[in-house]
Parts: sequence; structure tokens; C-alpha cells
Amino acid sequence: MSIKLLEWITQNMMKYTLQLFLFLGVVFQGFAQLTLPNDGIKMLALGDSYTIGQSVDESERWPTQLKVALEQKSFQIESLKYIAVTGWRTDNLLNGIEQESLQPPYDLVTLLIGVNDYYQGGTDDEYVKNYETCLLKALELAGNEPSSVLVLSIPDYAYTPFGGGNENISKGLDAFNAINDSISAIYSVPYVNITDISRRGLDEPDLVANDNLHPSGKQYSLWVERILDQMNFKVLSTEEPLEDTIFYPNPVEERLFVEGASGHYKLFNLQGQLVQQGQMEDASIEVFGLEANDYLLVVGGKTYRFRKK
Repeated sequence: MSIKLLEWITQNMMKYTLQLFLFLGVVFQGFAQLTLPNDGIKMLALGDSYTIGQSVDESERWPTQLKVALEQKSFQIESLKYIAVTGWRTDNLLNGIEQESLQPPYDLVTLLIGVNDYYQGGTDDEYVKNYETCLLKALELAGNEPSSVLVLSIPDYAYTPFGGGNENISKGLDAFNAINDSISAIYSVPYVNITDISRRGLDEPDLVANDNLHPSGKQYSLWVERILDQMNFKVLSTEEPLEDTIFYPNPVEERLFVEGASGHYKLFNLQGQLVQQGQMEDASIEVFGLEANDYLLVVGGKTYRFRKK
């Protein structure tokens, strides 16, 4: 996002109208797709107590339940790593990421962060800046592929015995969710709103953990159902149409050029297996060592099918 756009959001966040957010949501709907290889998937879950599953068993955390659900859909999950601690704000999460020894890119990076920024008195302006930085870090860890990142809204703890139905909490979290929703849309990152599910907590006590504050495993399972309903988890297809962008030569012998492409790329065979990955160099990749066959190149959210001589 440009500096001017960030400044505009910072200056006008509290003036945003419902119509503007609806507009952003409409623009964003076309990106509600998560493209994954069919095996060896690496997941990374970033967040706070809602991600690490405070007061529930590890098996009941929503990223763990999502992993199991994807495995039931025949996705082969290689690993699931958490970087999340109860009480973390956006700045704590960024520091925590820097302390970890990570091996990007990850095939699916989830992000849920912000409740403690609000609870600990952070301002809207601070959250705009820090949330964008967290999202950019998540994108970086996903190889700068928006379709490999998933953002969840902040649940509303007002609808727990701890929150006691406090309307001010709900209003504050609505403002923070408007921020993370709109910034996610600007970067074309899939976003799932689970806040309405959390607002059933006072009427349905079994959706709240025994600490009277955090979601229960049952509520997390409803989040996963929502994710699966709204997101199209797509196995890399061998029937992808060719993109309009110029790429040549095809078939290729030594080096494939993709006009305007940059950043991290992944190369798959037609069985969906990852065979090569790296950084684009001068809008091209070296394919000399590949066996003669058809391949799919994924870079910048686009897929190109080519043949190796």
C-alpha cells in the first residue's frame, strides 16, 4: 500500500462509512480462494490467545481443527507451526516472529491479531500501522502469495461472562475489525469474519471456555466450518488456463521468461508436487535441470503452464 493511502486511512478511519466497507468487501470477494499443493503443505499460525487456544486442549485450537479438516479433504499437511502467545499485541507478534527460526515460504499462513491492542488501550491509528506490518510479514512468510494467507476477524469478548455484555467493548472491536478487514482487502488477502459467532457466547454458554473469557473448542469448530464455507481451498489444478502475461519460450530448454514477474515462485509437476522454488531473477527462472515434461509455474498469484523440452 502506498504511503499516501496509509496516511489517508490513518486520517479518515473514524469517518469510514458502512458503504465504504461494503464496497471493499465486494471488491475483495473475488480473492476468496486459497491455492495449495496437494502434498507437503506447511502451515503457520500467527496470533495471540485466540490462535494458541487459551484454556482448551491443543487438539481443539482452531488452526489444529482446520488442519484436520483439510486432511479429511485429502490435503497432505506436512507441519503446523504456531507463533502465538496469550496477551500478545501486534508489536509483540512482530517481535516474536523475529525471534523464531523459520523456513519460509509457508503454503498457508493464518493471522488473527488485535484484541490485546484494543484491550490494552491502543489507538485506531496505532493499530492501522501495526496491523499492516503484521499482514505484510504474513505475506512475506507465504512467499508474497495473497492466496496463501488467511485472516480472521477479532472475536468479541463482550459476549462472555468476563465481558458481561459491555456494548463499548463491541463498538471498539468493530472499529478494529473494520481496520483489519479493509487493509486485508487492499492486499487481496482472504478474510473470514467470525465475530458474529463469538457474539452467541452469552446465549450459548458452551461456546465459552471454562475461564469465562476465551472461546471453547466447540466455538473454534464453528470458526472452521465458517472458513470452509467461505474459502475455496483449491488444489493446484493441472487444467489452469494460460495467463495473458507474456511468457516465453514455450516449450523451453534452459530459462523461462515471464514478463513483469518478480518475487518468490513455485514450480509444480502435473501431479501437484512441488519440484522447484526460489526467487525470480530478471523476470525469469532456470529450468535446465528439469526433466522433459509439462509444468505449472505459480508466481504473483498467477499460474502458467509450460513444457520443458
